[in-house]
Amino acid sequence: MLAGVTLSLLRQALAQAAIPQRSIPVRLDAIGAYRAAFALNSTGIQDIAAIDGHVFGGDARFGAWLRALLAASPWEPF
Repeated sequence: MLAGVTLSLLRQALAQAAIPQRSIPVRLDAIGAYRAAFALNSTGIQDIAAIDGHVFGGDARFGAWLRALLAASPWEPF
């Protein structure tokens, strides 16, 4: 994980929305416990379909919510 501008903006938006957050390592043998995964970069937030053969069912509603939070974030402070 690289902590870039997009992650910083999203973390800021989550904090302003009073949404708790944490960063933890996720082992490959534990990804089955997750229904969705996302990648963040300068183009925004993308759904990850699979990691090493594990296919995620996805969570379109949560992804849309994250994208809306990011879209509402001001880019000027950076």
